[in-house]
Amino acid sequence: PGIDEMRWLKPVRPGDRLSVRRTTLAARVSRSRPHIGIVDFQFEVMNQTGETALLLKSASFLRRRTEAA
Repeated sequence: PGIDEMRWLKPVRPGDRLSVRRTTLAARVSRSRPHIGIVDFQFEVMNQTGETALLLKSASFLRRRTEAA
């Protein structure tokens, strides 16, 4: 878990209007801790003209729901 890739594609300046799109790339159960899931995300930060300024790929630990009985 952590940041796998981070690329600044365009400069970001004061006054820019930014928006973020998050995409879930994959989800899996931790082999060593089955109550934890590992989710791979991609974040894109776009500027006011729709150009991608930042591309970031990361993994996060998330607690899994318990299965219904």
